[in-house]
Amino acid sequence: MDPAWHSFAPCSTSPRWRYLPDGTIEIEGEGAVRVAPKAWPSTIARWRPLVDASAAANGVPAHWIDAVMAVESGGREGQLGSNGTDVGLMQIQPATAGTVAGRPVSAAELQRDPALNIELGTRYLRKQLDLNGGDFVHAVIGYNAGSVRCGTGRGCAPTSWNVIMGCAGGVPNDYPRKAIAFANRALDERRRPAPAPPPIPVLAAGLSTGTGLAIFSVVAGLGYLAALRWGPR
Repeated sequence: MDPAWHSFAPCSTSPRWRYLPDGTIEIEGEGAVRVAPKAWPSTIARWRPLVDASAAANGVPAHWIDAVMAVESGGREGQLGSNGTDVGLMQIQPATAGTVAGRPVSAAELQRDPALNIELGTRYLRKQLDLNGGDFVHAVIGYNAGSVRCGTGRGCAPTSWNVIMGCAGGVPNDYPRKAIAFANRALDERRRPAPAPPPIPVLAAGLSTGTGLAIFSVVAGLGYLAALRWGPR
């Protein structure tokens, strides 16, 4: 990404942001803000294989998909938006999903098929990135508000900007800052060393439970016979 400062063109009071070499996003005057580790949904890790597949297929950084999922649904696959139309992990609407899928997609499909939900949400995020010059912050605003080109303000409905950026009346809106904070935390989570796998029980190493128990019984029996033969008289 361009390391220069970016800004929300229609909202002169909003902070600027830029992309640092390590992949994090810095907000001017605040630094590379992050949500606290305890605020990061532990459920996101469950979907990592599906996210990785969609990230590779659509050329979207996996941690950006993680961040959108965290902000939108908290990693809960059955989540329904307050408007009743945003569905599942990526909180994508059936109409939007149908557009990026090239076929009708029902809310039921989006709820019961996490792979489909993540894939279509990722395609929609890819579309927003393309509309906004690859900038994540503008893209997630477009993702949340609808398919808009926000980098220069062209194509963005004033009502959408007022709601999202809080320009009207000077009331701040935290969605962009929240998305940045989650994106930075998502990158941290991706870079965290994987926990060591639990030790494999000896009896489980190539042996079925039945076989293991049989061997244990034989060994125990031999020990008992040895004690009888050579034990104290």
